[in-house]
Amino acid sequence: MIKKDTVVSFKFKVTDTGGKLLEESIEPAVYLHGGYGNVPKYLEEQLEGHGIGERLQVRVEPEQGFGERDAALVRYEQRDKLPVGQLQVGMHIEAQREDTNEPMTFTVTEVTDQGVTLDANHPFAGITLIFDIEILDVRPARTEETTHGHAHGPGGHHH
Repeated sequence: MIKKDTVVSFKFKVTDTGGKLLEESIEPAVYLHGGYGNVPKYLEEQLEGHGIGERLQVRVEPEQGFGERDAALVRYEQRDKLPVGQLQVGMHIEAQREDTNEPMTFTVTEVTDQGVTLDANHPFAGITLIFDIEILDVRPARTEETTHGHAHGPGGHHH
């Protein structure tokens, strides 16, 4: 049964409310359950108490998942300010935040000869998501997993 400090393996499909497939697991997803921030909090709450073999559907509103889109996280950069090479829509690049100079991952959303539009919003921000989940395995977490705050693979800790 899924409870705090268990490692959960599951398969999933994520669609929007219109049924458009947004993401689907090829390999099982694995996370450490119990408030470690490995999955959206609301989704984790809905998985609590379920067990191996169960299937469930969870509707996650933007405020329960990846938040609303934030226009301040979208920016336009002149082409000459970015790394030399081919930039394509959908690529991820790391750039500095303008307000804190900390690194942030951006998705390239538009490329022209003059510049590039970069978006640091999560791709699912602003979208109501429908998760179809099948729970494959639940096991007690090992001490090193709870200490590190995430699940480890069969061979132990690899970073």
